[in-house]
Amino acid sequence: MNDNNKHKQQHMEWRVPDGGWGWMIVVGSTLVMILVNILPVCYGVMFSVWYTELGVSSTTIAIILNIFLVLRSMMSILVGPLIEVFGWRPLGIFSNFMAALAIILSGYATSITHLVFTYSILGGIFGGLAFAQILIILPKFFDKRLGVANAFPMAGFSICQFIFPILISYLQEQYGFKGSMLILGGIISNSVVGAALFQPPEWHRIIIKKKTNGFSSKTDNTILNKEEHLHEDVGSGEKSILKKICDPIICVLRAIAKNFAILKKPTALIISLGHCLFQSSTLNFIALLPFVVINAGYSLVETGWIMSYAAIANIAARLSSSMLSDFTWFKIPIGYVCGTLMSCLGITGFALTDNIIYMTLFSVLQGFGHGANFGLFNLVTKEIVGVDNHSASIGASGALLSMGFLTIGPLVGLIRDSSGSYTISLFFIAVLNALSFLLWLFMPYAKSHELKAGKEGVSCNDNNYEGVVNKTFVIIPVDQTELPPLPDQSNPSDLNRLNC
Repeated sequence: MNDNNKHKQQHMEWRVPDGGWGWMIVVGSTLVMILVNILPVCYGVMFSVWYTELGVSSTTIAIILNIFLVLRSMMSILVGPLIEVFGWRPLGIFSNFMAALAIILSGYATSITHLVFTYSILGGIFGGLAFAQILIILPKFFDKRLGVANAFPMAGFSICQFIFPILISYLQEQYGFKGSMLILGGIISNSVVGAALFQPPEWHRIIIKKKTNGFSSKTDNTILNKEEHLHEDVGSGEKSILKKICDPIICVLRAIAKNFAILKKPTALIISLGHCLFQSSTLNFIALLPFVVINAGYSLVETGWIMSYAAIANIAARLSSSMLSDFTWFKIPIGYVCGTLMSCLGITGFALTDNIIYMTLFSVLQGFGHGANFGLFNLVTKEIVGVDNHSASIGASGALLSMGFLTIGPLVGLIRDSSGSYTISLFFIAVLNALSFLLWLFMPYAKSHELKAGKEGVSCNDNNYEGVVNKTFVIIPVDQTELPPLPDQSNPSDLNRLNC
């Protein structure tokens, strides 16, 4: 080999398809998003009649919902390691099936304890796994078209909020509580079909070969050593049982530590805490809304229509905010904060009236604000903390949100029981929305503080090849006769060797 060939290297880079089977992933994700989100979105409609017949207190109602929401939020931390252990489709199919089974079993509930086990625990765990899987699979199939691909599942959430409150109200009038829950569980079970489309991303990666010159032996050895460390040789033998058990636990602990470390940045703390206050209070408002409307003397069908109109406004805000974010004149943080303020005003107005028309109008205002806030949350997080800290900030927000559900939800119910008034509970929710808005007024000062402290970004030195390794390409000599093999589709252990 001459001197030129010694330094000539061949890159084999595995890139996401940015289409292809990815569009089937979008179809499956949208179906799962529409059906699995019935559990949190339609909680009040599903159980309002059953709770009224048993005379369940508002505190208990809030506790049941918020146990569900806490477990659902916590699953975002566990879903990654579980995918590495069980695979994409097995975990997706099982999670969606168990979420449907949770609703079916809830139809046979005769006590609060029964409902906590079936809805809160089973539904929270497996509904959360099904939901979290969607958030992490799309970026593995899309890069430049990720925004378009992500829009469809996000719209699916609002479609669920639009269709199913009316459908559930009709089913309960026709078939009663148990019959409607059995039918609803059967409908949700169709999400298994969507999860069956979740083929491993490694099957569809595009291989791009490149030749470069001038790599030093030190650089090549560093990259190869990292690859050898991250990608185990399949022929070296099976992992020990102890290692199989410990690896997911270690991965989870590292993820938790990384997520909470980002909260040292004032900007990330404002984002996470504001998101916690807004989402935990807003979702409790949605759950409380049916009880407020029924208490005002209106029927369950009218309640369903109010929620559906709010859902239309929600989806309109999500789509419009996403499209506007592509324009340079549109300021994403301002749009995000305006959405928070609109939601606060909508809840406040809703608390001050018992007229069905005004209730509908204020629900629409709140729905539009909620949609704008939620639709821009991912984008505003990326803009404020940067790409490198984006995942950690999202994880920290989810962790704080689970704590918010654990405390704020039961507190809303306790206020209702102590005061005997839904109005006071609604005002409390509006105050939490307002606090989320006020936190963002300190964002300019937080940015200024980080700039002065020199913590505005995370720099990488020349010896840090983490970014290169995460793109999953290897460097081999050009005269090597065989390229490293792609993962064997029939060998699960071969697919699971591409760990992060």
